[in-house]
Amino acid sequence: MYIERVNVDLNALGGFDWDRANASHTSRHGLPVEEVEQIFFRDPEVVEDPSHSGREPRWRAFAETDEGRLVVCVFTVRHNRLRPISARYCNARERKRYEDLHQGQSSQPADGGANEQGANGEVREPETDPDADQPPDSSGDA
Repeated sequence: MYIERVNVDLNALGGFDWDRANASHTSRHGLPVEEVEQIFFRDPEVVEDPSHSGREPRWRAFAETDEGRLVVCVFTVRHNRLRPISARYCNARERKRYEDLHQGQSSQPADGGANEQGANGEVREPETDPDADQPPDSSGDA
């Protein structure tokens, strides 16, 4: 599965939608509401989260806080307001994904490049060069 950067116009939204449930969920991961909100004002990398978009579309936003900590926030939009679902500090895999996206790559294999997804959604092995791992021919024949 490939993850593609999407354009969500965060400036057009009417603020944040917090309640006891989502605020306590992020605080369990050690993130106060203010720190979660910071990432949305720091030009986050936003990607679709189709595996968790059952009833409503969800996205993941990756950005650094004012203190330089990398955070991922899963969110949706309800009634024209950004609703954080979950947020936490990034793990090593997510940090790598963020760095790849932040360096301008428009898509990145979510599985580290082990598989590709075909046009109709099937997963296929990447094409490999059978001679890529072979030592050069030393027989003099070219």
